[in-house]
Amino acid sequence: MSGAYLSARGVAHRRGGYRDPESQAFTESWFGQFKKRCAWRAEWKTIEQARAEIGDYIQRYHHRPHSGIGYRTPTEVAATWRPNPEAEDLQTLAT
Repeated sequence: MSGAYLSARGVAHRRGGYRDPESQAFTESWFGQFKKRCAWRAEWKTIEQARAEIGDYIQRYHHRPHSGIGYRTPTEVAATWRPNPEAEDLQTLAT
């Protein structure tokens, strides 16, 4: 996502430090889980297959409850951040 896209939605973007995982703890955690639950278990034959399976993983991730956010789904939490949650779906935000 571009800085202009985020700014237009009231999101302040800040880059973390190089080789400083603590500055991006949520992102580091997400990628760790993605690798463990999806990437390391896969043997994709084509880029299309990889895209489809990664897309499916992201959709499942956004629609399952997480303990760190009060057993709500990321989709439910994201809806509280946007004034009109029907205006955009998470698929659009993920691209």
